[in-house]
Amino acid sequence: QYVYAGALALNDRWEEATDVTLSVLQSLRKVYGDRHPATLSSLSSATSLLLSDDRAPDALGFARELAEAGRSRAIELSADGLGGFAQRDRELGERQENERLFADVLWSSLETEPNAHEGFLLEAFDALQIASAGTTSEAVTQAAATRFATSVGLQELVKERQALAISWAELEPALVQFQIADEDAVTTRESLRTQLDAVIARVAQIDEQLKRDAPQYFAILNQQAVALDELREVLDEDEAVLLLVPTEHGTHSMVVTANGTTWKRAEIDAETLNDTVSEFREGLEVRAGDIALPLFDFELAYQLYSDLVAPVESALAEASRLYIVADGALSRLPLGTLISTPVDPEVDPDDPEVLRRANWLADRYALVQLPSIQSLVFIRNFGIESAVNNNSGFLGFGAPVLKGEARLRGARSATLDAIDASKLVLRGSAADQPLMDPQALRQLASLPGTQTELQQVREALGAPETALYLADRMTEPALRNADLSQTRILHLATHGFTSEESGDRAEPGLVFTPPGEATQENDGYLAASEVVGLNLALADWIILSACNTASPSGRPGETGLSGLAQAFFYAGAESLLVSHWPVFDDIAPELTVQTLKLSQAGQSRAEALQSA
Repeated sequence: QYVYAGALALNDRWEEATDVTLSVLQSLRKVYGDRHPATLSSLSSATSLLLSDDRAPDALGFARELAEAGRSRAIELSADGLGGFAQRDRELGERQENERLFADVLWSSLETEPNAHEGFLLEAFDALQIASAGTTSEAVTQAAATRFATSVGLQELVKERQALAISWAELEPALVQFQIADEDAVTTRESLRTQLDAVIARVAQIDEQLKRDAPQYFAILNQQAVALDELREVLDEDEAVLLLVPTEHGTHSMVVTANGTTWKRAEIDAETLNDTVSEFREGLEVRAGDIALPLFDFELAYQLYSDLVAPVESALAEASRLYIVADGALSRLPLGTLISTPVDPEVDPDDPEVLRRANWLADRYALVQLPSIQSLVFIRNFGIESAVNNNSGFLGFGAPVLKGEARLRGARSATLDAIDASKLVLRGSAADQPLMDPQALRQLASLPGTQTELQQVREALGAPETALYLADRMTEPALRNADLSQTRILHLATHGFTSEESGDRAEPGLVFTPPGEATQENDGYLAASEVVGLNLALADWIILSACNTASPSGRPGETGLSGLAQAFFYAGAESLLVSHWPVFDDIAPELTVQTLKLSQAGQSRAEALQSA
């Protein structure tokens, strides 16, 4: 029946395809019930077919049921211990796809029910939040819950729970693997089962205590969406949130201010937008071997602005600071590079004067990219007080000892060559915990510009020389052993590898001075999974001065900030200064120093970066 319905849809016989699917749905409800995965899959198909057949009002009830079922299941799984949390995360992609479908149905239903706009808008606000909140949002949520637990004196209990969660994630798949092993593995299997049972039992005890002494801890972890009024309460009069969510049927743009909400949907769909963003980024990327900088595509910059921002910009009239939550391909788009007025196609796009005169969105607003709407509310409610001043705790790590030819990062000829980090993995190291080969790392180009950058920042902040860990001092143990509990600014300037560069065997990470011999504690490479163990709960700024540190994780469906940056959020960082493109040695020091100076003078982080 499913195959037949699909064939009908491929031939644009939508009504027949829908009737077949609805018949299957009715049968599945009778046999399995309303919440069975097979029923929900059929429900999703029926909703999608009705929408494609321009029958959005008929699809609305199904779309609501589908979204509610996904949200309820997420809550139920969250109450089922570590295994439930893991299953909830595995189902995230499907749940988000159903929320996007719900938002599309709501928008299309406005044509026949215009008087329902206010109610539909509230529903769409929740749906778009859930659709855009990925794993990086989860990292911020976990940090917020931990800060709350710390405020009531339960930080050690939460720390133990987090360590047990890591153990569970290692033991559970190991046990599954040994379940199909031969008789010789019985002892190992029983040992793993005993360890896993102990972890589960201890977590259950901790959870009971947290529910009793800090019930808000789980309320934070399990909150799927914040209420519209809750978001408005934390926004100042000059602030706004722009939520951008591409779907199969278009791209939703929603602006929320302290006084109102505006919602529009552009015709450009997720697939087209992905291609458009990739094409646009060709004018932003600097690659090894290029003899000149790429030409910036003014036409695409204005087209994207017209599709995504212009329809809702009237709602931004009072805003000077704009928080952006962008899903899908849009998370890889630096919104500040869009222009609000077209540029004469006859002008030279490589002319510096033409570039200076363009009406960049970054000049109009101080832009901040957020992992989710929840993250802004959490930071406002559970964040640290900003304290960037001349006495701020500053630590800088950079200029690792490398034997390769000294290179400038981001010079006009793009002198840093592309490197496949997976080829730097030490042969024979465990597949689940690969080590980098110190000898291979040592052949990377040395980066003298990073030392200059860090010294200029240190001087601007008035920090002592001992705050810098350069050359032989720039080691993994030095970072782990440093007192990060008093560090407000952590600045890392070195080679960085994104998910695209690290391949299947290596993680995203940062290069440190390689040791003589690789160990689990020190192989000269700070991988994303190792960043998570740092204590960055009091850090105002984490500055990642390496190329493309805002890149996605590389996992299917993941968005910008989900790679290396996500690990720093899990470590408790509140604010990151990262890059959507290669770092330039001649620009990075000036930009960073000016940003920090302006922040010291009282500007917010966003305004300081905009002014710099």
